[in-house]
Amino acid sequence: MFIKTRLSKSASIANTLRDDLSALRLAADQRVASASEVAERFEVSVPTAHEAINLLVDEGLLYRVRGSGTFVKNNSAQRPLRIGLADSSIMPVDSKVRKILDCHIEMAYKFLLEKNCEVHIFSYLEFVNTPVQRLAEKYDGFLVSINYMDSKTLDKLGQSGRPFVFYRGDFQISENHSQVYYDISQGARECLQSLALDKGERPVLFY
Repeated sequence: MFIKTRLSKSASIANTLRDDLSALRLAADQRVASASEVAERFEVSVPTAHEAINLLVDEGLLYRVRGSGTFVKNNSAQRPLRIGLADSSIMPVDSKVRKILDCHIEMAYKFLLEKNCEVHIFSYLEFVNTPVQRLAEKYDGFLVSINYMDSKTLDKLGQSGRPFVFYRGDFQISENHSQVYYDISQGARECLQSLALDKGERPVLFY
């Protein structure tokens, strides 16, 4: 019974470490955490940590050098990052207007595909109704519209344990979260500069 429990723990730890290796995109021959460090991180015994690491060695993801440590193997296959893109139109509009308003979603989607990511676009209802465990198991991270930000999505994102970034909008959110937002200050300055009058010119007002 004790051996079975320890093996199940090591398998669970190996799953997490495998996801870490894929998400971090470590270079071949780069050193990774030792068994002692893994044991401290997951609060398990060192033998259990060794078993977890050895599972990844058996899979061909890592190799060990006695007295030196554990390293990423040269031929370790890295699966694509799985990204959840949580964004969609939030108001009923004409299809042509929707295409304009949603152009940033298409740009983000294409950019992630170009970076060899697997991308799934979530509607708001789909995201908040997806079990946390499924979000944690199927995705490596999330790019989330600021329009989705509320207590439900924040709870889901926090419980998933996966990294997430909010995007859209032209202002900084007060919450302590990673964010990408539009900076229109340069465009505004250029616009005002183009409206500046030369000496002797008079303004023309339209109303």
